[in-house]
Amino acid sequence: MIRVLLADDEELSSTLRMLLQLEPDIRVVTQVSRADAIPSAMIKHCPDVMVLGVGMLGTEGLTAANLYNNRHCRIILSMSIGTPGLLRDAMAVGISGFLDNSSAEDLVQAIHRVHEGGRYIDTDLAAGSMGTGDGLSALGRDARR
Repeated sequence: MIRVLLADDEELSSTLRMLLQLEPDIRVVTQVSRADAIPSAMIKHCPDVMVLGVGMLGTEGLTAANLYNNRHCRIILSMSIGTPGLLRDAMAVGISGFLDNSSAEDLVQAIHRVHEGGRYIDTDLAAGSMGTGDGLSALGRDARR
């Protein structure tokens, strides 16, 4: 059984929770809609995978995501738009999965892949991250400060 923590706005997390409940080997152990609730949820529920909405990173940027990432909990970053440098910066702090807000089937596949120790990178996000720029996202610049 793969234990999942959903960290995103309440409406999206509720929808994802309903979809994931249909999967026999995935259990959503909790969902949070505020970034400051993530550390206590991690301790209390010991998830295997966290699906983290990019909006939950807030001003702490990828540094905060790095704190949640450890060998026991893999992170999938969910976002609607990939910016140049964001995937590179997120991979540098150990985030394992990158998903645009796409289908439930893609989410399930991403959860399985990162739980097994692999990476999942949505092809549209990967293509979007290859744009021009300084190679750093705004979140990456926060993490380097």
